[in-house]
Amino acid sequence: MNIALVPLLVLWLAWPATEARGTPSLDRFLRESGPVCAVAPAGDCLSRLFAFLDADRDRRIVLTELRRARREAGSWLARYRDRLAPFDRNLADGLLWIVDLVGLDSLLAGYDADGDGGLTAAELFADIRPDARPLGELLRDPQAFDWPRLRARFGRVALLLRALLEGLD
Repeated sequence: MNIALVPLLVLWLAWPATEARGTPSLDRFLRESGPVCAVAPAGDCLSRLFAFLDADRDRRIVLTELRRARREAGSWLARYRDRLAPFDRNLADGLLWIVDLVGLDSLLAGYDADGDGGLTAAELFADIRPDARPLGELLRDPQAFDWPRLRARFGRVALLLRALLEGLD
């Protein structure tokens, strides 16, 4: 599995609608976005992720979308666990564990700067500094994150995230 797919899986999360209803499945999203995210600037990849998560296309991700996304991500990981390289499996497990440790309510509250109950793309990705590098490469760079803000939002859990990401090398 390409390292760029793991952040897409967890950064998160996916809407569990079926392709029959016209909304892409997580499998389809990863298949279509993975190759792009492997080479495109991280911002392009994050934009694709946000558009996918925003199931109702209102430019906001709300708690129900996050809950459904977390369920789908867990189901996807359970389905494909044996096909993933140990490194990718451990990374995905670690990221989902961190999301669960923080809690979706806290994740939403931590990033909802305007208090409207939804996350814009700017709010959701406020602590990452995308540049011309692909997402997989960007995530390996500790300078790509605003660690003091992450720590202010989530306390020691931010340290776990940093340790997990630093383990990418």
